[in-house]
Amino acid sequence: GRDAILVNPVHSRARYSSDVMHEMAHLILNHEPSSMFFVGSGDVALRSYNPATEEEADWLAGALLVPRTALVYLRRNRVALDKACEMYQVSRRMMDFRMNVTGVRRQFGSWDD
Repeated sequence: GRDAILVNPVHSRARYSSDVMHEMAHLILNHEPSSMFFVGSGDVALRSYNPATEEEADWLAGALLVPRTALVYLRRNRVALDKACEMYQVSRRMMDFRMNVTGVRRQFGSWDD
């Protein structure tokens, strides 16, 4: 009757943040959990995969980690990209993704400008 999120302890802090928020998004969106099953002698575990719910969780996780208003604030205040990633505990890839999908890159230009 409880939800649990398992994370890989060797991942970077940014990856950890992204993974946890992605799984939280599944809970927020009330997605059905994937099924896990074992193959052969039980040495290999596989799980079901629903591309639509995974994409939905990716989008919500990104929006929760780095909202558009935060991106606008960062760009208006000329916060360096590395500093922004550190502040929000996200990867450059996540920050870049959010800049693109929110239209902030189009509005303010590339971070490297």
